[in-house]
Amino acid sequence: MQRQKILACQQLASKIFLTDLAAHGAGSSPMFSKRGFDVGPQEYVQFFILGNSSLFLGPTFTALLIALKHQVDISISYKGGSSDYTSFASDDLKTTVYHELTHTGEYAKLGKTWYSQFVASEISEIVSTIGSGNSPYGGGSNSSVDPIIGLGESWAYHIGHYFADKRYGYSYSSSTGEQGILYYNGTGIAGLSSHLITLENFNPNYTSDPFRWIPKGLYYDLLDTRNETKATGGPVDDYVLGFTNQQFFNAFSSSIKDVSSYKTNLISQNPGNQTTQVTNLFQQYGY
Repeated sequence: MQRQKILACQQLASKIFLTDLAAHGAGSSPMFSKRGFDVGPQEYVQFFILGNSSLFLGPTFTALLIALKHQVDISISYKGGSSDYTSFASDDLKTTVYHELTHTGEYAKLGKTWYSQFVASEISEIVSTIGSGNSPYGGGSNSSVDPIIGLGESWAYHIGHYFADKRYGYSYSSSTGEQGILYYNGTGIAGLSSHLITLENFNPNYTSDPFRWIPKGLYYDLLDTRNETKATGGPVDDYVLGFTNQQFFNAFSSSIKDVSSYKTNLISQNPGNQTTQVTNLFQQYGY
């Protein structure tokens, strides 16, 4: 039995590519070495691996494409500096790592077919939006690819910040944020780290954010015990409390490929648990 467990861990072990050429904080989990190389990756490589490097020219790029097929499951950029951050602190880097490892968990739970559709959808949006403000996720209006992106990415963003808070807490978390907004520990919410404030303050109606359709703050609103409302300065009316990350994870299924279907399954698996309030909260996030 122990040998079988070790072999299973080896089969799921991920190969990680580190780069300082891609954008600050960029990360991806295509799981190429597990799934096979099924999508043309030039724009993917440009966004997540090389940035605008001159390595795109000549045989080096061709060799890299071949290597990707066999050697890359996760890519992590450790490049410092951006419009949102003055430096790349360790908890921000860890947030990216937690985010990408969450995607590998999606692959392990939901399987190759689901995950291949998820990756293909993201690469499709990268190809069509590269160089625009809507890269890499798109604008949320492409009904053929964006629903599964919204589902897969919302969970990863939640877990990335949630576990960064668990690791660093209020005392050691640095400034961080989403939606182009930088938060510090206790910003407007005493006692919460910047990572939890980032989730709590996520605004699905913030028009300056092209990715506001990805409900990054939804799970924390379902989980936390604060009844934050628009009247008190919150982005949504949150009257839900007490759900757990385990309940969220259990509600994922290979047959579910959008947030609305996920909502239905979450409610079905937790009958009578604040159903009206949960439905209302999802509606405020656009689902």
